[in-house]
Amino acid sequence: MRGATRGVPEDGKERGGIGDAGQHGGGGRARDAGRGRRGERPVRRRFLLAFLAVLAAPLFGQDTQQDKEEKDPDEKASRRFVWKKHPSVRLGKWLRVDFRARYQGDWTIYDPEVKGTPELYNTERKRFAVEGTFLRHIEYEISREFAETDFPWKDVYGNLRYFRSFQVRGGRFRIPFSMDQLTGPTNLDFVERSRIADLLAPNRDTGVMLHGPVGERGGVKYQFGYFFNDGDNAADRNNRRTGENTWAGRVTGRPLEFLMADPWIFDNLTVGAAYNTSQVDEGLFSLRGRTVSAETFFPYFFVNGRRERFGTEFEWLPGPFSLKSEYISVREEREGQGLTGQNLPDLISRGFYVSGTWVPTGQAKAKSLAKGRRVPFISRKAWGAIELATRYEYIRFGSDGGTGRPSRSTRASNVLGNSNRAWTFGVNWYLNQWTKMQANFVHERLEDPFRSPIQGQRNFWSYKFRLQLAL
Repeated sequence: MRGATRGVPEDGKERGGIGDAGQHGGGGRARDAGRGRRGERPVRRRFLLAFLAVLAAPLFGQDTQQDKEEKDPDEKASRRFVWKKHPSVRLGKWLRVDFRARYQGDWTIYDPEVKGTPELYNTERKRFAVEGTFLRHIEYEISREFAETDFPWKDVYGNLRYFRSFQVRGGRFRIPFSMDQLTGPTNLDFVERSRIADLLAPNRDTGVMLHGPVGERGGVKYQFGYFFNDGDNAADRNNRRTGENTWAGRVTGRPLEFLMADPWIFDNLTVGAAYNTSQVDEGLFSLRGRTVSAETFFPYFFVNGRRERFGTEFEWLPGPFSLKSEYISVREEREGQGLTGQNLPDLISRGFYVSGTWVPTGQAKAKSLAKGRRVPFISRKAWGAIELATRYEYIRFGSDGGTGRPSRSTRASNVLGNSNRAWTFGVNWYLNQWTKMQANFVHERLEDPFRSPIQGQRNFWSYKFRLQLAL
């Protein structure tokens, strides 16, 4: 949303434009794997075409004389079509239509190879979006994925912005929960979101939300909404939505702005908290644990009752550095799910991550990279921006106590838990504001080797490479 000025957008609109190409809706990986089982020649051909696109992208990034004229503040409404960062049609002040597109190619190697994945796992994402304003106070976005995916329609909503501090959004968009989940894919520090954002946060659903900044400085922002279901990430194995009548709220702020006249380098320090609750019907509808390769290490369990989420977040963007962290806890009731119909202790899923980045080429994270203002490839700084990133994360699934010995049964009172710890090391190359390349090296370690994708194997490596072209 335009009201967001730093870090993650607090109104629920993704930073970076058009949707999430990297989300894992249940079953999507299986279909992607089918596309990935191609010969070596098609993979090389796609890589070559993508590389040529990277080389050509900077040529489109240079300002023409027409572009420079359009930047004139005295530009009149007579101009109907402009092309700056992307094509745009404008009819006076009452209509603006921006056309956005994004191509994303991923290449992944798993070590050891996981069942169902080829040696070189190749996926593609192709997304098109239309967004803009109508009658000055109504904002809208319609985005769709054109590659094979479980949920092709991404953001489809309208936003009434008559009052800056009291905006109303309705349609399909992200439930306001989790800083990492709300960050758009073009602004992610890593190829994959954290495990807690992918598995515990709800993602998109259909509903209505009140949101906006509080006060003149907008140091505090709020989001409160009602949604029909509990989001795409909570869908079952058949991609049916679980959870009904979902209520969600999120508040973020920059506390040092109120405590210090001059926050100095702490000006970009943001903290926040979020809560989410929904009603889940009886069945195998619990949240499940999956590795980076989307293989299950904690299966669905029988649940019935309330599902509650609680999360906290921290973000600090001083100069060329960033430090981020989140904690999420989920509680799922199991009313009447015992073998004799008794209530069972709640399922508990929780986790956290801590990540940091550094831009050795000197660009400021908050003022440049986080807003898409990147160094042109053809300039005095001819290599764009380079960013180094690392992240440690932990996620665990289990139950809130229980009687008897721990068991793997889906109706066990005392559930035998399982956890996943992961380190991610990455390099990001921002060639220009349209082109981004990423390389990630991920090491995962599972607690229970008998519920591993490869029985008896605890440790897994993933080598991920991504090319992203965004218009």
